[in-house]
Amino acid sequence: MNNKLSLQLFSKDVEKIKKLKEIKNDFYKTVGKESRHFYTDADVDRIIRRKRALWEKKLKKKSYEKTRIMEIKNIRKSVERLYKKEIINEAANKAKEILNSEGVYTSDRLLFKLVSYDEKETKDTIDELISLVKRSAKKENN
Repeated sequence: MNNKLSLQLFSKDVEKIKKLKEIKNDFYKTVGKESRHFYTDADVDRIIRRKRALWEKKLKKKSYEKTRIMEIKNIRKSVERLYKKEIINEAANKAKEILNSEGVYTSDRLLFKLVSYDEKETKDTIDELISLVKRSAKKENN
């Protein structure tokens, strides 16, 4: 009896080993031979060089994009400054015409201090200056 039991146990172990070998072979078939491949130092160096080249390429692209973004921002700021200067120049010319038509003559430097980006605010300031000059002229004449 003892012999029969031992043979039964042994046959079960053999079956388990066969099943494990089949599973292992199926795994290698689905994954491929690369999973069993051991890399040499040259292979590792080649892989590292390739990965590093890709990383450096991405880094250069990012730095190029950052510099382009900074250039675009600087151009926008320059355009905005020029636009604001143009608005101020137009407002100063218009204010000078209004003041001259009312008989009030001022320097360009003073005009640039009086005008602003807001057209309504500039008009109010110019009207106030005209009324002050007229009031002071009336006081002098009286």
